Amino acid sequence: MQARIVSQNENHYQFYQYQSDGYYNITRPINTSLMYEESVFETNSVQFLQALEQLRDRQLPDDGLRQVLICTIYTIQQSIGAALDALPSGRSNQARKVNGDIFERLIRLII
Repeated sequence: MQARIVSQNENHYQFYQYQSDGYYNITRPINTSLMYEESVFETNSVQFLQALEQLRDRQLPDDGLRQVLICTIYTIQQSIGAALDALPSGRSNQARKVNGDIFERLIRLII
């Protein structure tokens, strides 16, 4: 990453600019109130699996685990999308299609 750009109007939205190997592209907006940092993701991935187990057993997870579900799914999806944003501009439509397909596959696996 070359730069982090913070939205002036909504500072919880940030964009990241790639270096030359990412064609200096800028990612989609990332909602930092939903996106986990790496260390938090590692910790909360265990809780994510616990929430999925509760849902599998037809239990309603508490609000904390529901938030873990939301943020984990958001982090996974946006990480894939942001990585695809580094593709050359002529391949951006393909990147959106790939991102959508991968997200659909992720949701199927979760369900």
